[in-house]
Amino acid sequence: MRSEEEYVADTRVPEACAQLDGRVRASVRDSGFAAVLAMSPANVAYLSGLRSPDLGTLPGQVHAVIWPAHAEPVIVVPPGRSLNWTDQNHQSFTDVEETRPRIDDIRPYGGDSVGMARMVADVLTELGVVDAVLGVDLVNLPSTITRELSRLLPTVRQEDAGPMLDGLRAIKSPAEVALMTEVNRATAECLELVLASARLGDTEVQIAARLTKAVWERGAHACGHALLAAGRRSKAWRPVPSNQPLDEGVLIRASWGIRINGYASNIARNAVVGRASAAQRDRFARISEVHDTIVDAILPGVRSSDLCRLAQREYKRLGLDYNWGSIGHGIGLLNCEPPLLLPDIHEPVVAGMMLAIDLGHFSEDEAYQIEDLVHVTVDGAVNITQRLPGRSLIESLY
Repeated sequence: MRSEEEYVADTRVPEACAQLDGRVRASVRDSGFAAVLAMSPANVAYLSGLRSPDLGTLPGQVHAVIWPAHAEPVIVVPPGRSLNWTDQNHQSFTDVEETRPRIDDIRPYGGDSVGMARMVADVLTELGVVDAVLGVDLVNLPSTITRELSRLLPTVRQEDAGPMLDGLRAIKSPAEVALMTEVNRATAECLELVLASARLGDTEVQIAARLTKAVWERGAHACGHALLAAGRRSKAWRPVPSNQPLDEGVLIRASWGIRINGYASNIARNAVVGRASAAQRDRFARISEVHDTIVDAILPGVRSSDLCRLAQREYKRLGLDYNWGSIGHGIGLLNCEPPLLLPDIHEPVVAGMMLAIDLGHFSEDEAYQIEDLVHVTVDGAVNITQRLPGRSLIESLY
């Protein structure tokens, strides 16, 4: 494999996807698997460094990474992509291709998923993984591929490598932290500026369009999710912007996500068209206080369920019904990934995680939501996207 310096120079992809090989090699060796086969878009991107918007969007053109315990990794890809990377296509996009893997051994497959399985079987045979345990990305591995692999390699035992891969992705390198800080701060700042520009008579779609334009101008490579609604519509679980015009004093709830070099943001903010009422300010301040309490309580070793119980107690202390559910989740190459902060999840928080802490409340006529990016350090958690202490409800005063 190419060095980090060569890889970054060749692909213009940040070092976030070039510092991970040592951790991956050690994890595969320690897992007891002879090799790991990953096919989910996030795990393929993580293991290979490939950052392409078509990962996961073309079901007939799947990609796979085979990472053996004691050899160099292999990436298995559709033939057209392989030709472009290896410069064997007279109509190649090589000169303008902006993303490619850091794995040098690129194997094309022909046909559909059965063709993919046959190429994977050939690679595993070549690597000597024929009477051994293969760690597979079971949640995302199509049954057609697992069946074909079992037929072609009957002595290979397939076991779930999902927890190992989730654990790898959950701990972020310094470069990943820097990139995730960039994408989430850009999202937060665009949300705050655009929501403050809301005017009486604007529609939800018009606000969403201005926000989309703002994040693209800040460097977004893709939009992840775009949830925005006002008034009673804000109480929907995942509200899509509508042509509903904004009334004076209405509360807007917006949750927005973008991607830069594959990494996701997940930020939520509230705003009021005009001046907020005393009741709106009060309810927002109480939710904000719970949010800050949860962030202050995050330390390595604290369990997800403990944080949820703390949130429930704080809501009750402040006179609010706890009707929100999850208080957050991991974030990285997916906008929602392990760990999930739920009352029945007892896994501990670990230093190096990046968490989206998400607190809110459904009242009778509107919904509040505060979501920020938090970095877990050995000394506690740092809120990356709350710019000023003592946050306040956004008001679009015009």
